[in-house]
Amino acid sequence: MTPEERLDRIERDLAGVVQTQSRHSDTLTGLMRTLVAFIDSSSVKIAALEHGLADLRQLVGETLTNLNRSVDAFLDGSSTRLTRIETNLAQLAEESAQSSRAADARMERVEANLDALIRAITADRHNGKN
Repeated sequence: MTPEERLDRIERDLAGVVQTQSRHSDTLTGLMRTLVAFIDSSSVKIAALEHGLADLRQLVGETLTNLNRSVDAFLDGSSTRLTRIETNLAQLAEESAQSSRAADARMERVEANLDALIRAITADRHNGKN
């Protein structure tokens, strides 16, 4: 092989290498652009997720606050109703005791009247009245 042929061969090989490097460079550039676009897209998505999570945290906090208020209101209402029920039961127990005492007093009067009637009937029979 002559020096000129060798030089031609080297030039062709170098041109192939340059062409291959150019293709690799274009491919790497494309990959870099895709990667940058992906990172930008991911950053936007991550920012949207972070924003969504912040909104969700706020919503959960507000929901828990409202739930606590509702439970407190329910318990306050229940306590008020329980107090009224206890008061009503105490009044009912007092009224029942008063009715029982009044019934006992009436029964004592009925018994006393019956005893007096029995004595009167017995006294009339002893005195000869029939």
